[in-house]
Amino acid sequence: SDMTSEIILVGNELLIGKQRDINGFWMINRLLEYGLEVSKLVIIPDDITTIAKTLLESLSREPMFIFISGGLGPTHDDLTLEGIARALAVPLVLNEEALGYIKERYTKLGKVGITSTEMYESRKKMAYIPENGKPLKNLNGTAPSILIETQNINKNKTKIFVMPGVPSELQSAFNHYVIPLLQNSDS
Repeated sequence: SDMTSEIILVGNELLIGKQRDINGFWMINRLLEYGLEVSKLVIIPDDITTIAKTLLESLSREPMFIFISGGLGPTHDDLTLEGIARALAVPLVLNEEALGYIKERYTKLGKVGITSTEMYESRKKMAYIPENGKPLKNLNGTAPSILIETQNINKNKTKIFVMPGVPSELQSAFNHYVIPLLQNSDS
């Protein structure tokens, strides 16, 4: 399949002039280095319906990759995974691997006295991921990234990478999980 990718940035703060996009700009530059063309970049609000619709539109164009950033945190307006699950018509399920990563992170932070180690419901929320999604350990923060491989109608597999909106966390996830794939698809 062709080497196109699309980027979906999720976050109200990007649409109310509170925050300038860093992630889209950064990802485009990385992708171009590896010969991937970005055919679309959209910025959308933290809204389940909009997230679901935007992802379905994106999937209908069958890009090789869809990169989604933002809305993975513990707060009630972090709705990205819910929107994705709706688009793919799968449930959100508690993923033990993801839960392990999150617990490990809070244990570390607790040891140095930054925060309590307790797994509040809000923290546990970050471990609910779309069924068949694969959690990827966040090396720089708490919420894991997620890799989802979808089977399109014509049997192309679009890889969906969902990453945190915090630039340092996104960049570390991209460098660790995405770049190796891009290097392989190069050959």
